[in-house]
Amino acid sequence: MDWCTGFPETWGGVDIAPCCRAHDLAYETGAPKIAADLDLAACFATTTGDGVTALAVLAAVLVLGGPFYLRAWLHRRRR
Repeated sequence: MDWCTGFPETWGGVDIAPCCRAHDLAYETGAPKIAADLDLAACFATTTGDGVTALAVLAAVLVLGGPFYLRAWLHRRRR
């Protein structure tokens, strides 16, 4: 499964898919977007040791994650 939409699931040889999966599930369960995005960046930094790229990941999901969050919200409402 492609949990890290538009981003590799490994970074520097480290599997970051669990971070992306947790982020996707946070969106799906209705967690606040900012909390989910911050948790993703923290997980990325902790898992890879790469804080600089973690900040870039955070910026990307803050800017580009809105449509994905909205789609998850709409999906929850239809249930």
